[in-house]
Amino acid sequence: MARFSAPYQYSQPHYIDRILQKLWLVNILARNILNKVSFGVLPPPMIMMTMDKKLTYRQMARKGDTGTAVTVLVLAGVLLKLVKKYVFASSPIMI
Repeated sequence: MARFSAPYQYSQPHYIDRILQKLWLVNILARNILNKVSFGVLPPPMIMMTMDKKLTYRQMARKGDTGTAVTVLVLAGVLLKLVKKYVFASSPIMI
């Protein structure tokens, strides 16, 4: 069901595949936690949405992509705020 990481559902012999499998698991756990913390505003991982038989693959993929975009935008905004606060505030501007 996951478009890019389906091979990581199964054990692969190569060491890089074992590392990527662990990152895939962290991604699923993080998305599940973000879904719970946001009280359902962010969608659950696609692999969890497969339990809802009313959703088509396209609907699940769109929800997953939207959740990713929202998460990236929020993290970028927080990072930008932190950079402005701690990097630019401490260095004097010379004209």
